[in-house]
Amino acid sequence: MRLGGARSGAPRTTLGAAAGLLVTMLLAVLLDAAPGSGPMVAPLPAVVLFFWITHRPEATPLWISFLFGALLDVLTGGVLGVNALALMGAHFLAGRLVSGYALFWMRWAICALYLAVYLGLGWLLASMAQFGAAPLGNAPQRWIFGVLWHPLLEAPLRRLFGGRMAATERR
Repeated sequence: MRLGGARSGAPRTTLGAAAGLLVTMLLAVLLDAAPGSGPMVAPLPAVVLFFWITHRPEATPLWISFLFGALLDVLTGGVLGVNALALMGAHFLAGRLVSGYALFWMRWAICALYLAVYLGLGWLLASMAQFGAAPLGNAPQRWIFGVLWHPLLEAPLRRLFGGRMAATERR
């Protein structure tokens, strides 16, 4: 099954990877948008999406970021398009940075940058929508928790869904 964006010579997305992407992203979006999730919740959709961008890039075209970001905007009642565009911008950056980085600590550092871009773009877009500086709110705490959650989520997801990095780290 091909989800789009892949060239004819590129690896194809399997049905399992597509289902895994759908299930993990829906869970992450629902947990992030849950009432009472509080300020100490990591930006789970962004962390899970980073896993898919890193380990299964053929399963994560740019429009996936927009789709789940828009769903997050609708569920949280925020400005429509803020999370969608912020996830797309961070996805674009991460797709350029992670290619070829097989070492875990390098991916972790790139994840920290990716989350900073996602949260920063979200703040900037929300500020533009309000025609003034939006409150920073809990973005610094969400960044810290997102960076801390990355290794905790990557290990089980990699076991379940594999990907191109799993083979290179075994060497």
